[in-house]
Amino acid sequence: LLREADIVLASGSRAMFTNRQQAKNELDQAKTQYQSVLDRAGSSGDALLLQRASIGLAQSCEALCELDEARTHYEKVATRWPGSARSGSGNCCTPRTSSGRSAR
Repeated sequence: LLREADIVLASGSRAMFTNRQQAKNELDQAKTQYQSVLDRAGSSGDALLLQRASIGLAQSCEALCELDEARTHYEKVATRWPGSARSGSGNCCTPRTSSGRSAR
């Protein structure tokens, strides 16, 4: 399910430039799938699975312009996995302001 969500997120992100409605549908689907992965894997303790699903959920929200929700998910990743490559400020997964600076 995680891999499927990754594929749908990528497809939805690409579609943002050609077909907005398709993009929104796919990004909503990816968001739902990532949340499903988190719900199912929450008790498993599989940190990598949880981290990837959390990042995917944040990216889906960001692509849908749900920036407050995206920021919340990114901050959860940074708090829960502070030593991970994706938790630092200024990485590719941190929402940006209009000036290009990190929104953190």
